[in-house]
Amino acid sequence: MCGRYVSNDEEEMLQIIRTNKLLYDELLLDNIQYNKEVFPSQNAPIITQERKLITSKWGFEKWDGKGIIINARSETLATSRFFSPHLNNGRCIIPAKAYFEWLKVEKGKSVKYQFKPKEMDYLYIAGLIKRVDAEKSTFVIITKDADPSISYIHDRMPLIFDQEKMERWLFDSLDTKLLGVESIDVYYEHAN
Repeated sequence: MCGRYVSNDEEEMLQIIRTNKLLYDELLLDNIQYNKEVFPSQNAPIITQERKLITSKWGFEKWDGKGIIINARSETLATSRFFSPHLNNGRCIIPAKAYFEWLKVEKGKSVKYQFKPKEMDYLYIAGLIKRVDAEKSTFVIITKDADPSISYIHDRMPLIFDQEKMERWLFDSLDTKLLGVESIDVYYEHAN
């Protein structure tokens, strides 16, 4: 599960824009809160299938209207009545510097860990976007079973792509095999 992550700093965001030839609004860049911890229900930058960088709210509203869902399991995405309608035209990428997980050490106590990419400057986290109207949207992060080296901290992790797989996820026809790929290597450290 991914319950929080760190947004990129301004230079990283500009590099992501240049590398991926993204369309964006200058005003958007002025309003992004860079290098900050992002919580569910907050707005954050995402990359859409239209090659646009936009801000979107983290969390799909639940079917009963009570609360939000922030993650979608990669294993059941294609068969889920809730998420599958967004697989063709609602794929997105959440750019991030790092994400967090907590290790439960004893009842009521946990240790916070920060996970960062080993061989990339930032993370491309797979997600789905739901358009609420022409101006508003929400997104969820796609998760998978955690890699064995980190599963003792948490049993789930975000589905993270390298540059080539990220482009396939966004811009090619849907290849559900991407939902089962290994994520890029990450390392972790204690976080404050």
